[in-house]
Amino acid sequence: MKKVAFILLFFALHTISVGQELVYGPMISFDRTTFVIPDTSVIIIGGPGGGGPGSQDLGRESNFSAGGFLYWYPVKRAFYGGELFYSRHTASTAEGVVVSSINVIPQFGWDLLNINLFVNGGIGAGYLFSIDGFDENFDTSSVDIALKFGLTYRLKNIITIEAGIRGSVTDFEKSQEINRESLYAGVKIPLSQFISK
Repeated sequence: MKKVAFILLFFALHTISVGQELVYGPMISFDRTTFVIPDTSVIIIGGPGGGGPGSQDLGRESNFSAGGFLYWYPVKRAFYGGELFYSRHTASTAEGVVVSSINVIPQFGWDLLNINLFVNGGIGAGYLFSIDGFDENFDTSSVDIALKFGLTYRLKNIITIEAGIRGSVTDFEKSQEINRESLYAGVKIPLSQFISK
């Protein structure tokens, strides 16, 4: 029995170690950004008494994000990693309001169908180094908690294509309860794969 357990453990560890891969490189995405504020609507979940306050966005505008990523694939179908990127947020009805930030989002991804299509998500922080368009009466914060959900298609050793949503869980402006959100589509270049060839 001990021999069988040892052999199974050996093959399991061997399979995992063979699948390990570290991938890193630059990333860029096209973003449709907005700011989200609370409104008087109520979202009802599960019947009377269930739910919470609603919200509205202030109109989407086109922006971009750029930075770098690092993913570790301990097995072929999963990755752990993170992104460090610059993003710019504006909204069509918030004229003159521009929020620029550096974001760090650790994340996890899983290929549910074994077709290189990963569902991924993570939570991290955004450092808002430039908040323009607010006067001194607004209570702005330079840090918020960032959240991300996305779908990633990986063409191994060539490119990774990703689309999803990024938003902040906390408000960067406290008195009006304003947070930021973006829908994004972008690419990641696995520079590490080209260097190792």
